Amino acid sequence: MSTLKVSLIFLFLLTLSACADRNPLARSDWPNHELPTIAHMLSELNEFQLSDWKGCNTDFERGQILGNAGYQQYWVCWGTTSSEHRYAITLLAAPGNEKGAQLKLEFLRGNEFGQNALISTFLRMAGVSREDERMRMRSDISRYLITPPPVRAMIQASLTPNGLPLDMGYNMPRSGYTTLQIQIPARRQEVEEE
Repeated sequence: MSTLKVSLIFLFLLTLSACADRNPLARSDWPNHELPTIAHMLSELNEFQLSDWKGCNTDFERGQILGNAGYQQYWVCWGTTSSEHRYAITLLAAPGNEKGAQLKLEFLRGNEFGQNALISTFLRMAGVSREDERMRMRSDISRYLITPPPVRAMIQASLTPNGLPLDMGYNMPRSGYTTLQIQIPARRQEVEEE
């Protein structure tokens, strides 16, 4: 009888320890304070291109720029969500060209459906895979779209599930453009360069 109790307790503890390694409430599939891999971001951008929105319908550019740690790749996608609502999605690779260093979306406000599609694509590219997290972040962004801050500087509008700040620049109403940007912190880039 006591052997059975010891066995059950051991089995219970073993099961409990196995479950402790997994985090059922994990909010992100990506490491803290890191953008996803370039492959992931380009895959999401490709899905946007193949969707009904026909993303990047104006132009697409790929190239390299000389950074502190050598050449870094970049991609820029230009398009429109309606006849006059233009946008640009820019992706800059971190040194080594395997992970993202910066992701930026610039769009002309006004076309709500197109705007939502762009923001959703941007958040997917940034590694926000859960719908509830995308809704939370889109709500944060909408708050600033409805009542813009009285400053021209970039402000933190939200936070990704893995801890990266989503900065937002609300250009003055005459131009009607908004910029969303997520980038790895400078100290993180310096560590990756070494």
